[in-house]
Amino acid sequence: RPHPHSDRRAAMEVSLEKTSFSRESRALNPEHIAKLDAMRATQMRLLHSGEYKASHAEKTEREATEASMQQARVDRELSRQAKERSRLEKGWLRESERFDAEWAARTAQLEAENAERIRVLEEVQHYAREELETSIEKRHAASHYRMSKGLLEYSLTEKQLALGERFDEAIAVKKRTDVLRRREERAHEKELHAKFDAERERLQAAQKAEMDNLVQKCHALKVSHMRARAKALAVLKQKYKNLDKDMAHAFTMEFKAPPACEVLPTAVSRADHGSTFRGTIKIESLAGSKGAIPNLSELPPAPIEDTEPELAPWLIGSSTRVLNTETL
Repeated sequence: RPHPHSDRRAAMEVSLEKTSFSRESRALNPEHIAKLDAMRATQMRLLHSGEYKASHAEKTEREATEASMQQARVDRELSRQAKERSRLEKGWLRESERFDAEWAARTAQLEAENAERIRVLEEVQHYAREELETSIEKRHAASHYRMSKGLLEYSLTEKQLALGERFDEAIAVKKRTDVLRRREERAHEKELHAKFDAERERLQAAQKAEMDNLVQKCHALKVSHMRARAKALAVLKQKYKNLDKDMAHAFTMEFKAPPACEVLPTAVSRADHGSTFRGTIKIESLAGSKGAIPNLSELPPAPIEDTEPELAPWLIGSSTRVLNTETL
């Protein structure tokens, strides 16, 4: 990529003399003026001396010379207009590159922000699931099994039979009590697991809905970003289309303006805003003036170490003075 100062220098050189077809004299230089004056004097001398054919030939030659000078001015103006069109196209390419780079950076930033939003939500949901599992473990450990009325009656009957030394009947009742207790314990565990599974399913459904909403929001932000980029690109294209139409009209008016009898100085406003110099003005605006301060956001990152230590020998070997760009 060419150095920006080279384009700025070329634009400044062009801006030193902003003359167009309608702003310059019909005489290109003193030599041409002297030549035409000499031919006109020769024609008049031949005319007064009665040499009419020679005078007519001299007049025809002078008119041909003036026509060639006029054609040279036209060719030079056409060449200038072609250069202006080329500069405008160059300005479009440069500004479109800046546009693409700027919006690519915005797109990357938006993608990073969306990824960060999803990551944060995933982390929050992970902690929520862990918290639910911890709560389930605590409640499961603290849950108390409550025996049914029938099991309580069987237990009471078993104790009464044992106290009455009716051991055979107590053993039979104990077997029934154990079977009934295991059955009720399994039902209790099944009920607890069903309750905890329902809580997990409700949390999972809520988290899925929350994630779907966030993904939809990120997609909406992306679509809005794409529409904003398309709108900005349309505005940029329309701006250059208007500039091209304005410049084409100014080029046409260059050949329709009344002739100037002498070289007219270019006004400051015309030099800065004239449509006939649209390409040069656009290059100058993109390259910047000599005293323009660049945008800090467009500057490249500062080097971590001095690339020319001989300019500051007192910093050599001093690690404490090295600029850390990551901490700024």
